[in-house]
Amino acid sequence: MSSKAGARSLVLAGTFIAPISQWFVFWLLARYGSVAQSGVFAALLAYSTPLFIAAGWGLRNTLITLRRNYSFALYLKLRILLLGAAALLLIGIGAWTQADPTMLWAVLVMKVTDGITDLLYGPLQRQQALAPYGLIMIANGLVSALMSVLMAALCTNASMIVFGSSVGSTVTMILAIIVLKRRPASEPAAGRTSESARALLRISAPIAFAQMLAVIITNIPTWTVAALGDNADVGRFAAAAYILTLGSLLGSSLNSMFIGEYQSIASDQGFQPLLHRLKQTTIRIGLVGILLSTLAFLIGPFLLESVYGHSFTFSPWLIAALTAAAILDPGTYVLNAGLLALNEYRNQFLVVAWSLTFTVVCILVCYLANAPALWAGTTAAATANTTKIAFSALAIGRSRRHMGDAHPTTHSSRTNQSLIGGLTPLDD
Repeated sequence: MSSKAGARSLVLAGTFIAPISQWFVFWLLARYGSVAQSGVFAALLAYSTPLFIAAGWGLRNTLITLRRNYSFALYLKLRILLLGAAALLLIGIGAWTQADPTMLWAVLVMKVTDGITDLLYGPLQRQQALAPYGLIMIANGLVSALMSVLMAALCTNASMIVFGSSVGSTVTMILAIIVLKRRPASEPAAGRTSESARALLRISAPIAFAQMLAVIITNIPTWTVAALGDNADVGRFAAAAYILTLGSLLGSSLNSMFIGEYQSIASDQGFQPLLHRLKQTTIRIGLVGILLSTLAFLIGPFLLESVYGHSFTFSPWLIAALTAAAILDPGTYVLNAGLLALNEYRNQFLVVAWSLTFTVVCILVCYLANAPALWAGTTAAATANTTKIAFSALAIGRSRRHMGDAHPTTHSSRTNQSLIGGLTPLDD
């Protein structure tokens, strides 16, 4: 195995370990605490996740791909200020809902430290230092799980299990700081901080809004099933929808692996080599999708019924369609990395916005046609991912016509082509 393949394997493992670790904390709470405590933890995560995604403001993706340099210290100051605002909102929500104080502060520490660590990953990805990046993510999952087990064994208050996870997040943040300090990077000369901060916030805004809309799109299939079906339909769809979760995790891994490489190709080699790489990767994902969808049709219903029980029966066509929708997801992440490498930040937002629009139209059609709830949810997922791929390809194609084969650095201060026509200036 080459060193690059090994490093990518570490990133893949780290991407999967993080959500598994969070699920493990939830399982420990259910096992050693109570249903109510598990519910409080789930509710706090539901409140905090969109808050802290918004607080991230897309700064890591901007740091990795933006061809105009801003100091890392500026990125870090903005991230800390935004995390502070999100933390205050979460404290207010926790007080309003009368959440367990120990668990509230544990989730708060976990989210803040994870938010700082997320930005610290940026320089590693830009430098394509995938091995330390993957190892830090793996350490985050393992240390968080280990500390949670330790708290479960030593403390009578089950809420301390979540505190153990927050200790793991803090240790990981410290580890990331140590790794970065050992990898000195050249810093641009300091400019006018207030103007630079405003410019950086403007540049990152489309990425931030795209990430917020993406959270909504991710949950739309389940919301659709809940609106059109009953609790049993939701339970069955949730069981099968882990296929979508796997596709999303794989896509996130590919995005993390390739975004730094794509930025380097766009900056050093130009548009055509980047387009060639994007085509290669997307075609390979499509071929794998055809194979996996066929396998899902043949054995998917049997596997799901074996895992979940006789109440969880599915049509093979439904499972094949759900698998196809899941496999489209990695393709959307790869093309998203391409758009970011081209600094097409506004077009990235427009891709997600158009995807949400078409998905809502799809749901309305399913409602008017009295479509079965599970099929409506599956169709919503497939529509979301298909439109994201289509509009991403369209945006990249329009960028190609305007950039041609010129070196990307000659376009770093030029305007970005809007997906819906016309020229939209990129504030800097």
